[in-house]
Amino acid sequence: MYNLPDELQAFLEHAQSYRLVIPLIHGEWGEDGKIVAFLEMLEVPHLYSSSEVMMQCMNKHLCNMLVASMGIPVPEYSLSLATQIQFPRIIKPNHGGSSVGVSCVNDFTQFFKAVAILKTQIHDQVLIQSYVEGDEVSVSVVNGVALPILSIIKDPQEVFDYQMKYQNHP
Repeated sequence: MYNLPDELQAFLEHAQSYRLVIPLIHGEWGEDGKIVAFLEMLEVPHLYSSSEVMMQCMNKHLCNMLVASMGIPVPEYSLSLATQIQFPRIIKPNHGGSSVGVSCVNDFTQFFKAVAILKTQIHDQVLIQSYVEGDEVSVSVVNGVALPILSIIKDPQEVFDYQMKYQNHP
């Protein structure tokens, strides 16, 4: 087992001897497709989606365009800070996962603070999305079969962000 990219040299020394790699990955270098692209370049067999699919899914703008092109509704969004803004709005980095950097803003003071944080701490494009009121659910699909729906139980005024997902445990 290797911790990539930190143990890249050790991994490379044995890469051609691997019959199959099972990536256990989370976060940057994992979900964004970098490690899988690396495996594809080395022609190392792996159990995972293609790097292209992973990269498309981690780019929210590109993913929204793709989903909308299939006739599936997506919330109104923009990558332009010059967009006419009505509140509330969801502000998030265009790339990444785990709801890192996601915030709900209700006025321009909160908006500019959220954008400044994303630009200085995450260094990514800012995606501005309309707020969708309602219940939040999660549905996993495995081999084309939808698993049971999981309801996200939270205060209606809260955003299911990184802290709520990983740090607020009862």
